[in-house]
Amino acid sequence: MSFNANFKDNQYFYVDKKVLNKQPEELLEEVKLVSLEEEETKAEMPKNTIHGSAQGHDRENSEVFEEYFNENLKSHLERETDLGDLEYVAGRSNKMLPGEYSPAHEDYGGYVVSVMPVNEFKFKGGTVVFTQDNGLKVKLKLKKDQILVMKCTNTHEVEIITDGVRETLALFARPQFYEY
Repeated sequence: MSFNANFKDNQYFYVDKKVLNKQPEELLEEVKLVSLEEEETKAEMPKNTIHGSAQGHDRENSEVFEEYFNENLKSHLERETDLGDLEYVAGRSNKMLPGEYSPAHEDYGGYVVSVMPVNEFKFKGGTVVFTQDNGLKVKLKLKKDQILVMKCTNTHEVEIITDGVRETLALFARPQFYEY
């Protein structure tokens, strides 16, 4: 089978937001988001490394996020990549203002993260710096009509926001037979 995105070689790719049945803004209107510092989200969420605002879903809304992933991204990612059968892990909303950033880090618990722009998505700065398996650093600019899918266990960071607001929805997943 030929795939449009060989994840093992590239570790990142872009998807057009047109594949979504429901936009991320609609999901965020439906659910109660809570601070990632609250006890009920700590066990389920990758550690918040953002110097800005990050909110996760509480356990009550976990199923809503999982349903969104399953209905909007799962089959597309499985069909178009070599990732195999994916399972949802966690989701969070990230909001970064001027002066805020996310330092270099790796996310564990998931394997792949889908980062989707939310709302106006008008800002300067905020480029993702991603380190590929071979050590090469690439700068990934996220556009309003794209979803960035990347291997979140690789080192990555978000450069400082210099103007505007950068809001994203991040959904974490992993292949069902993922080995830690």
